Amino acid sequence: MGNANCVFCGCIEQASVGVVEKWGRFDRLAEPGLNFFNPLAGECLSGILSTRISSLDVKIETKTKDNVFVHLVCSIQYRVIRQNADDAFYELQNPKEQIQAYVFDVVRAHVPKMNLDELFEQKDEVAKAVLEELEKVNSCPYGDWKRNPRSILNLEQNLFNGKEGIGRIVRGKESKGEN
Repeated sequence: MGNANCVFCGCIEQASVGVVEKWGRFDRLAEPGLNFFNPLAGECLSGILSTRISSLDVKIETKTKDNVFVHLVCSIQYRVIRQNADDAFYELQNPKEQIQAYVFDVVRAHVPKMNLDELFEQKDEVAKAVLEELEKVNSCPYGDWKRNPRSILNLEQNLFNGKEGIGRIVRGKESKGEN
């Protein structure tokens, strides 16, 4: 990451944690408050990570079993686990992209197996599947997921094809004799 601040002292804000390096190698985590560093001994504040809950809206376009394109928005809340802040700083270059990839995989695996009606009825099941997948990777430093599956998945702009898509589904059901 490089040396960001090679000064004698630094202030870490509340709900944050600092990463201190010594001669370019991880040394310790700096807690909130005033911290002193010895640049003559190679110590410096390399970076600061927020431990506040962050939100990531993942927008996904996918197709249902009855050939309707839907736009889904998955809202994921996550935060850095203080004890694993050094891993979060050094191991994950872009945690948002990594979380997004997990969400894409789960949603695109579940939604194509459902009709549009089933998707509306079982959107909580899709949300739970997303949370379960994120829980599997809970060992990562960004592993504290907000567990509210009801608000995690939202069908936005429900149909890509608009009224034509709904009409096609209704016509298809009428021709099959369904309600």
